[in-house]
Amino acid sequence: MLSAILDMTDTTEIFSPDNNKKLHFYDSIEPRMGITISKFSLTNILTKEKIKFPGIWTLGYKGHSTSWADNSNYFSLAIGSPFDCFLVLEITTKEFGVIKFINVWNLDAKCYNDKIEIEFSDDQIPEKIEHNKYPTRHFTKPQNLTLKFGDLKWFSLDSLENFKKIESEIDQHDLKPIDNGWREFKGILPQTTELIVWELKEFAKYGDKQCEMWLNELMTKTNDPNVWTKTSDYIGHKNRI
Repeated sequence: MLSAILDMTDTTEIFSPDNNKKLHFYDSIEPRMGITISKFSLTNILTKEKIKFPGIWTLGYKGHSTSWADNSNYFSLAIGSPFDCFLVLEITTKEFGVIKFINVWNLDAKCYNDKIEIEFSDDQIPEKIEHNKYPTRHFTKPQNLTLKFGDLKWFSLDSLENFKKIESEIDQHDLKPIDNGWREFKGILPQTTELIVWELKEFAKYGDKQCEMWLNELMTKTNDPNVWTKTSDYIGHKNRI
C-alpha cells in the first residue's frame, strides 16, 4: 500500500525545450524507505489540453528522471508503480511506449528525437571500493542500451486506463553491472570468530576454507542468523586452525 505522505501540496513543473509543454509532478509519497514516487500530468500550454496518467507513479522526487527530446516531441520518465519501466510519450501522435526493467531505480535514461538511451547509474555500481577488511567483487558498467523509437511497441492513450495490463504484453530488458569475479583479498584472513556473520559469509563465498567450516557449524545452530551479530555469539570464540 502506498503510504508515508511527504507533502501533498508540493509541486514541480518541468518544461519542454520549446516551452510549449510542461510536465507537472505532485503528491509525492515514499512507499518505502529511500524510494519516492509522484503523480504527474502533461499540459500543452498552447492548447491548454491536459493529459493525466491515472494510477501511474513516476520514480523519484519532483520528476528527477524526466528527459525531453530536443525536438520536444518525446519525453521519457522512470515509472515505479504499477510496475518498473520507462515510459516514452510521443506528443504529436499521442501514443506511448513502455520499456520494462526489474531495476529501473538503478538506471538513467536520455530521450532523443528518434531513440532512448538507457544507462546503468555510476553511483549504483556495487563494491566500487576495494576493502582490506573483507573480500569484494569487481563490477564494471554494462554498455548502454539504445532503443530506436521505431522498434518500440506503441499504445494509444486509451490504454493508460489499463496500464498494468501492458506489463504482460512487453519484453523485460536486463541491464545490470558486469561481475568480473573476486578481487584478490590483500588483507588478513579472519583469525578468530570475532567477526560479524555478514563478513564470515563473504569470506566463505570467497573460498576461505576456515570460514567455510565456521559457517557450516553456525548453520547447524540456526538457519537464519543475524548477519550483524558476531559469529562467536553462535559458535563461541574459536581461533583459526
